[in-house]
Amino acid sequence: MRRSILFLAVFLTTSFLSTGQNIGISDYDSTFTPDNSAALEIKSTSRGVLVPRLTTAQKNAISSPAEGLLVYDTDLDYFFFYSTG
Repeated sequence: MRRSILFLAVFLTTSFLSTGQNIGISDYDSTFTPDNSAALEIKSTSRGVLVPRLTTAQKNAISSPAEGLLVYDTDLDYFFFYSTG
C-alpha cells in the first residue's frame, strides 16, 4: 500500500511540475482542486504534515540551506526555520 501511495505521489509530482501546475492532495475529497496561489495544497481532517526530523548535527551540516527551509531538530525539540533576515 505504501509503495502504491509513494508511486502515485511521485507520479503526480512529476506530472504536475513538468506542466507548471499545482498539486492538491486530499484524503477525503476526490473533487479537490488546490488553490491557484499554492504549488502544493494538502487537505485532511485526520492527519498532518511531517517535516524532516534531524539531529542538531545533521541540521548544522546542511550546506547552503534555502531561505525558508523547515526541519524539526530532534535534539532540541523545536522547529528550525532558516531565514537570513
